[in-house]
Amino acid sequence: MIEYYRAHVADYDFPSQARWEELMVRKNRFKDEAAAYAEIAEMGNNVWQTGTQKPVRGAAFAEIAKKKSDGFTAKDGGVRDWTTKGALQCKAMDEALFTLQVGQMSTIIDSGPAFHIIRVLERKDAGRKAFTDVQADIRDRLKEKRYQKEAVKYLTKLRSDARIWTVFTGNVSAEVLLGRKPEDTQQR
Repeated sequence: MIEYYRAHVADYDFPSQARWEELMVRKNRFKDEAAAYAEIAEMGNNVWQTGTQKPVRGAAFAEIAKKKSDGFTAKDGGVRDWTTKGALQCKAMDEALFTLQVGQMSTIIDSGPAFHIIRVLERKDAGRKAFTDVQADIRDRLKEKRYQKEAVKYLTKLRSDARIWTVFTGNVSAEVLLGRKPEDTQQR
């Protein structure tokens, strides 16, 4: 099993990941970009001010996101699930996710159609799953590989030993019958 793990070590690598929350303002909701920018700035300031008054971490961010954010997860308080490094289209947001300290709010990020403020909730660095964590999976894979090998061996033996007689081909082995093309058959 250790040999298999070492031979397939790349299969057990995982990229950096971050779980985060977001405030978003779509620019097309406002008459100009400056108004959208002012709205996201106000949301960020509200989070900052409310956060200093409420000691519960993240509560202010979730409240503001539910009330004012245009993000896809606004109703859930702006919380986004685990995202891998390089998965986001907006490179500025992707870079912020993996450079900000956990718990730190970003500056306003322009993604093109919207403005964002994000905060990283958790981060997992890239790494490799330990052998002990994937040992059962490797055992199952090796067992399945042995089963498949034995099944092919058994079916090959059955085909070579089986004798098949038909009115068209006479008494032949299964391998010969399977290897023949329709135009090769002789009628008897």
